[in-house]
Amino acid sequence: MMAMQYPEPKKSLNELVRELARNITRKQLVAIAREHGWQIVQGGKEPFKAIREGYPCVSIPGHYDNAIINRRTAARILKLLLAPTFDNNLYPGELEDKLAYLLQELESQREKAEQAECQLQQALSTIFNLTADVEAGLALADETEQRNHTLCRELNRYSRWVAGLKRKVAALIQQRAEQEQEMLAIAEVVERKEMNEHRSVEKLKQIKLSNVKHIAR
Repeated sequence: MMAMQYPEPKKSLNELVRELARNITRKQLVAIAREHGWQIVQGGKEPFKAIREGYPCVSIPGHYDNAIINRRTAARILKLLLAPTFDNNLYPGELEDKLAYLLQELESQREKAEQAECQLQQALSTIFNLTADVEAGLALADETEQRNHTLCRELNRYSRWVAGLKRKVAALIQQRAEQEQEMLAIAEVVERKEMNEHRSVEKLKQIKLSNVKHIAR
């Protein structure tokens, strides 16, 4: 989840520190500390200390109220004194801005949650429909596979039948060729026999004719 981006305050802590740290006196530091919820006590090495529950005490240097505090020292002290105010979002005008922003962000997150819920329902519906389609597709694929197996068995059976038929046809052709050869051989024998008979008849005719001529002489 993305971190919330708060609107910028009117002045940042560093900007305010740089503005206040120039030529500031001890009296002004004490006043700022009290204004921002610190209690001022005396004691220790420094004449004054600022204390606040939950925060470390802050020493305020200087022996006179109108003594000018070194700029770097003043900046360090001011950061410590002003930090609780910025930490607790109590900087003037900032609390209201952040509250309004939080309400706006909450409403935006609620709308996003509703949109996400709607998209989730649509996604679930799509997944349900896809699941049904996938199951139907798987059932159809299974049925198609079974049909393919049946067709393959029928095709194999038909292929074997065709192969057997081809063998039978080849055998018949071979048998017919053998029969034709036998018939040719028989025809050749008959033809020779007829030719021999014809020659015999011709010879008999010639013999008879020769005998007739001989008797006539």
